[in-house]
Amino acid sequence: MALDLDKLKSGITDAMLVVKKDNLPDSDLAEMMATAIVDYASDAEITIAIPLIQTVPPVPPAGVLGTPDLSTAAAKLSPAAADAGKGALQGAILASLKAMDIAFAIATTGIVAYTATLAAWTDSATITAAGAAVIAVPPIFVPALAIGMAGGETEDVGSAMATIIHASFLATIFTGPGLNTAPPSAGPIVSTLL
Repeated sequence: MALDLDKLKSGITDAMLVVKKDNLPDSDLAEMMATAIVDYASDAEITIAIPLIQTVPPVPPAGVLGTPDLSTAAAKLSPAAADAGKGALQGAILASLKAMDIAFAIATTGIVAYTATLAAWTDSATITAAGAAVIAVPPIFVPALAIGMAGGETEDVGSAMATIIHASFLATIFTGPGLNTAPPSAGPIVSTLL
């Protein structure tokens, strides 16, 4: 899979429409928005651009210690625990709503903190990675909020918010060591989220 803007737009817009239609409390909107972001992030991928290096000498004539493990070249890894930071993300969104934070700045810090929880990655077979996911361009929601303040439709606000979040996730960089258990190999991984 990969990050899907349409999935995020649908999740955020649906949350906003349901809360508006059913006159639900801010806590429900925060929970639904956090769920939409986590569901979206669950589809993220990182790519191993440079093959990991074998750490155990393979049986001759297969190669020598330090030989690139070509089975890892261009491998895609997914988050091992995308929901780990959901509670904190939900709390930040709720804090923005309760504070009537016009710039949604508290939610921005929550999203930045949430991306940092995307620290463990796996191909669900033999390759894993652990490191830091750093959001290079934090989401700035002022353009989306301007749409709402100008009387724009809920769908337009939700779509703009999703587009802003999506751009921030695409600008997130993961760095950390990768490990393949079969054959044993290791090396650095640097990748943007896909």
